[in-house]
Amino acid sequence: MRLLALDTTTAACAVAASGSDDAPPLVLTRVVDRAHGEHLLGLVDEVMAETGWRFPDLDRIAATVGPGSFTGVRIGVAAARGLALVTGAALVGVGNLDVVAAMARDKAGEGPVLATLQAGRGKVYVQLVPAGGEPPDTPRVVALDEAAALATDGVRVAGSAARDVLAAAGRADPPVHEEATPDMGVVCALARLTTPTTALTPLYLRPPDAKPQSGGRIARQ
Repeated sequence: MRLLALDTTTAACAVAASGSDDAPPLVLTRVVDRAHGEHLLGLVDEVMAETGWRFPDLDRIAATVGPGSFTGVRIGVAAARGLALVTGAALVGVGNLDVVAAMARDKAGEGPVLATLQAGRGKVYVQLVPAGGEPPDTPRVVALDEAAALATDGVRVAGSAARDVLAAAGRADPPVHEEATPDMGVVCALARLTTPTTALTPLYLRPPDAKPQSGGRIARQ
């Protein structure tokens, strides 16, 4: 399977090409802050040139769907949709909290994981992933004390909010990791296992901080 994966959910813009499960993907990453739209397709072209693949050769296109930067998520999802439309490749979405949990298991082995990401304003994105292949909980955004209540003994905590969650839970053990930026090797691995979709949508979990101005709006007649 020839897989192209995109991530635009953090300050980095990343594109990966994976030809098999056995070999690490080719990954190009550029820190762009909020300029994902200016760099993403250029990185796609660079990756395709390095692999020697043609766009019609792609079997699957994946994008991380959040939670993350609102604008970044939209850009990545829109690009994946467009590429899938013109190439005929299958379309796959990968949740960022799923990536956080998988990265934790790569480091610490099997076991229950509480995946966390900072959501701002005292909130935390969380997803509890049980052990033994049971389905994960639904991703959600909660207050820090609610996240801490999920960090019971035996549950390993990972992600960018992990240290705060552990402290709020009164635990002294360190986070498994504190990464917010998805590992593209993990993204590719999850994308290979995910069922394709025809309706790739962003996973926002909370409303955007920016809101349209209403003070100067002219009322409709």
